[in-house]
Amino acid sequence: MEADSAALQRRGGAATWSGRTEHCSEEATFDGLTLRVPPGVFVPRRSALPIVEAAAEVSTGAFRVLDCGTGSGCILLSLLSRFSEATGVGIDADTKAVAAATYNAAELSLVERCDVQHRTFVDIAQMPKEGLVPFDMAVSNPPYLPAKLMKHVGFAREIQSQSTAAFAAGEDGLRAYEELAMALATPGVLKDAAHVVMGCQPGKAAWAAGPFQELPCYEVLSLHKECAVLRFSRVA
Repeated sequence: MEADSAALQRRGGAATWSGRTEHCSEEATFDGLTLRVPPGVFVPRRSALPIVEAAAEVSTGAFRVLDCGTGSGCILLSLLSRFSEATGVGIDADTKAVAAATYNAAELSLVERCDVQHRTFVDIAQMPKEGLVPFDMAVSNPPYLPAKLMKHVGFAREIQSQSTAAFAAGEDGLRAYEELAMALATPGVLKDAAHVVMGCQPGKAAWAAGPFQELPCYEVLSLHKECAVLRFSRVA
């Protein structure tokens, strides 16, 4: 618990405010992109950059990416900005995030290569039934803190302006990973040999990969400080 508390403080989420002002200006910079981040939408953090870098390392050409919990769209739009032939879909359970990511895609002239949808992680399983083309990659920086930590740590102003659902997921923090592992394994969501890149708390990549490793269709390729990279294979 204390380690989690310290980690949240480093990200500006404890009693000592980190001085972040994105929600005051409703604007943030991520990977060279200027993004609109209205109150209630998760503020892009440098800690999400390793997800982009890891995804970029295993990507080339005209790949199709699914960003789960897109927020402002920072990860999805960063990848589309780096790869001119890539296309993608961003999903979020928060309508404010969907609106923000859609706005940012338009402002960055990327709207023709991406779609932003109001959808939960569990709802990913419905995509094949709706006719969506399978993805070459799935990325996510999901909530990973235990729910009880939200009461243990005094919130800074920046977190008070955001939904706790963007930070916490269940009693142990694994719920989002469990939901994603199951939903992404649904036949027709991912292509065979698709990559899955999951963000995590620093030093907990193996922990984040755990729910995926419980299913035979995932293989861990690499564990980084702040993300895990897996490969999906269809199971006969």
